[in-house]
Amino acid sequence: MCFVFKHRSLRYSSLLWLPLCALIATTAYTQRRWPRQDFRAAALVTIDVSPDGTMLAIARSSREAIQRNGRVELWDLKSGQLLRTITGFDGSIWSVSFSPDGQSLISASTEFRAEKIATNPKDRKGTVVAELKWWNTKTGEFSKRVSLPGQGRNGLSASLSPDGNIVATVERYTERGINIFDERVPNLLGINRARYPMTGWGVSQGVEIKLLDVRNGNTKVKLEDGSNTSRAYWYRRLERPFFSPDGKMLAVISAGEVKLWNVNSGDKAETFKKFKGLPVALSFSPDSRILAVASIKIDTPWDEASARQSEISLWDLSTGKAIKKLNGRNDAVASLQFAAGGRALLIGSLQYEPERTIGTVKMWDLQTNRLAILNVHEGQTVSSLTLLPNSPAVVLQSGSDVEVRDAATWKVKYSFEASANDEIDSRAASRFLLSVKRVVAVAFSSDGTTVSGEVPDEGIKLWDPRTGGVKKQIRNVHAPDSVVAVSSNGRVLAELGPKELRLWDLTAGTSSVLPFSAAVPVAALALSADGQLLAMGVDDEIKLRQTAEESSTRTLNGHGSALEFLVFSDNGGTLVSADEEGTIKIWDVPTGQLKKTISSSGRITALSVDASGETLATAREDYSISLWDLRNGAQRSTLKKHTNVVNALVFSLDGKMLASGGDDRTAILWDTTSGKSKRTLKGHDLTVTSIAFSPDGQSIASGSGNASVVVWNVLTGKLDRILR
Repeated sequence: MCFVFKHRSLRYSSLLWLPLCALIATTAYTQRRWPRQDFRAAALVTIDVSPDGTMLAIARSSREAIQRNGRVELWDLKSGQLLRTITGFDGSIWSVSFSPDGQSLISASTEFRAEKIATNPKDRKGTVVAELKWWNTKTGEFSKRVSLPGQGRNGLSASLSPDGNIVATVERYTERGINIFDERVPNLLGINRARYPMTGWGVSQGVEIKLLDVRNGNTKVKLEDGSNTSRAYWYRRLERPFFSPDGKMLAVISAGEVKLWNVNSGDKAETFKKFKGLPVALSFSPDSRILAVASIKIDTPWDEASARQSEISLWDLSTGKAIKKLNGRNDAVASLQFAAGGRALLIGSLQYEPERTIGTVKMWDLQTNRLAILNVHEGQTVSSLTLLPNSPAVVLQSGSDVEVRDAATWKVKYSFEASANDEIDSRAASRFLLSVKRVVAVAFSSDGTTVSGEVPDEGIKLWDPRTGGVKKQIRNVHAPDSVVAVSSNGRVLAELGPKELRLWDLTAGTSSVLPFSAAVPVAALALSADGQLLAMGVDDEIKLRQTAEESSTRTLNGHGSALEFLVFSDNGGTLVSADEEGTIKIWDVPTGQLKKTISSSGRITALSVDASGETLATAREDYSISLWDLRNGAQRSTLKKHTNVVNALVFSLDGKMLASGGDDRTAILWDTTSGKSKRTLKGHDLTVTSIAFSPDGQSIASGSGNASVVVWNVLTGKLDRILR
């Protein structure tokens, strides 16, 4: 039966009604096949709108966990302007969810943790972990992270409860391969096995559904039957958990069924099974009494375009019975949302026509059973739609494109399309690098939340070591003939050129230029921890000056050859210098007096002073490291394990450990009391050129070739993440 109604303007209260048969009329079957869509290679895009309708979050990433080009864009829905971009993802972002107050955002992602820096695209050694991350929406800053237990996670989605106290998660993981045409396997998609008697193998998916406490990530309520094995092979899309508007119920699509739980008790309240094909989308009515479910039946399993039969069913949650259904032909529904106070249902889908496919938005009037249809995007499914509160507008997602449309005219107000440079950005952010540029300086901030690295000709990058995200990049930091030094606390960088001294505040990303003149080039440079004092090696002399006052320069003499290394103690009271002949001198900074001279019996390649100013570490050309007592000038121990030149040395803040890195592409942790090596950190693809301890001593950041910084866990010796 086909119903025809009068045409009206398309509004919430008065809709452009078209014949109901536009959706349910049958179409003669032909041998035509639409273009195949490669979902595995497609970008993964997911969105959420803040509760007040003023902000839009768009998460863009790759479906491949090995890629690290994921980001979250925060947009102002009133102006259409980009507010900020959040980075710091080592894999796929499956969902983003605003908190009820809109002040924070939760991202759900599966992240790849590499075992080493990979130089070969085929080298994918590492593990994938599922993570929830909290972000401040005003600043874009990372707040906290919850890593979920379990191996082999290949999908994670999350939603916040209306009161913001509970986060519901759906975790998906691979179980095993099974024959999807085996008669013993549930035929969830309604595949016509008699018509297509063939053999094919699919993947059985395990699914875990949890209710977690927002404060600590622990299980808040254990869900009855919350873990099961799903033999639904629709794993191109991971459904999010849905809370009812009153927060009392949770609905999730799992194993070809729709399951409902009581949020307070965790008891399973209802299971809906009688669908045409596989359920793919859900929506609660505003009064939490009705659940709308969209399902799709696959006619030919090998082609996504053949998913042409849809059904939308409305379920009364008080009785558990279906009260209304709408069937569609040559149509694949992907999204649902109640509108007009629950009197209508918005439907996003992909319509298959004889010569094309087109994304559509349909409005189903639940009181009159009338239907309105609007064509939106050629060849793209309307995969998400959200009505904005207190605004006559709707946010639509079609493929990678997201836009805001006026609900009265349906004209596009703002479009948030993926950047044309996304493919380039993806390659640039790939783990497989071709650059051999070295990170010549690396440092932690005093609070441990920032790692700064300096790469010649590229500038300075500031990362959040907890997420790997780039906080800031300062380009064109220095000229090729300038000398650079970073303060030990990682806050200040000094760039000394032929005509000026530039100081960079690495926290704020700002700089100041100070006058400077030198008759000969500066070969060595050191900056005190507070950034107030500068030491320069000019031939065989040391020039000491207050960074802000050129007239305060003092000269320290005593070396017989050109200086190569300078380093301050953390308190700024001691300066250590080394020349090209291997002679080391210890200076008292306040008085300028020479305290001690040490002969290292070989050219120095690196040196470091501990925080107390009492122990000195030096590396020589023979690959050995010596520890010296600066109080008496005596050598305490010799450390030998490197097989090539040592380029970098650093003490932990408590002085109990020393880290070294060299041309043998390793970093080694040493016990300074016993002189024995504790761990050898392997995984660099090129020489280690710089190294730094975190303030708490739990992590090490090592700068290497390929313009990358590697963060290591000191306790386990495992690679934590790669910063690029």
